[in-house]
Amino acid sequence: MKGPNRAGFSLVELLAGIAIIAILVAILIMTTTKVRLYADATTCTSNLRQIHGGIMAYAQDHDGQFPDLMVRNEQGTAWVQWWKVIAGYLEAPNPNLFPLPCMQCPATTEIAIERLSVSIADILPNYGMNDQLGRYQYNPNNPVIPGQTVTLSTVIDPANTLLVGDVGVGATSTCAFMNKSSVAFQGDKHPGGSNLLWVDGHVSRWEGVERLGQAPYHIGGEKDVWSP
Repeated sequence: MKGPNRAGFSLVELLAGIAIIAILVAILIMTTTKVRLYADATTCTSNLRQIHGGIMAYAQDHDGQFPDLMVRNEQGTAWVQWWKVIAGYLEAPNPNLFPLPCMQCPATTEIAIERLSVSIADILPNYGMNDQLGRYQYNPNNPVIPGQTVTLSTVIDPANTLLVGDVGVGATSTCAFMNKSSVAFQGDKHPGGSNLLWVDGHVSRWEGVERLGQAPYHIGGEKDVWSP
């Protein structure tokens, strides 16, 4: 007696099946990546709101003054950075142990680790503070620039004055600052742009963030977002 005939898969059917599986896997990977990117952006927004609270609390304890970006201490023995002086005001298990989670934009950290051959990319902060709001010293032998302190009361338009952004110089520098050069150099970090924290506390996402260094948003421009 003959057994039942069993038709096997043809080569065309096998290749078609493999192609369908490959397409489904690609869609799954794209979806997962997209979800992760948006989750990173949400985490970043939450971080910036915590940082705003820390800066405002610091200002209340220091006559309304913003923290300096980075200067030498009075004894000239150590650097004092803005992100360290507000650490005690942030929700952190140990404000003296760095990095603080809210000082790290997950998307920026990932980019820094991929591009840099240094081990500090995930240790130092990668949010930058507007360099027009605090004093900054390049090295111990140089004078402090811009040589002035800024207080909350001197900010004319808080809703349109930058405070901190995820496009500031960081990851490889203890002086995590933000200016027109850093926003142009680093570019957008999230789907739809980069996250920016403003003095009044709101967070917005700007696409094509290099525009902040161009007219009309540059220093002295009609819509200057840097100068207090």
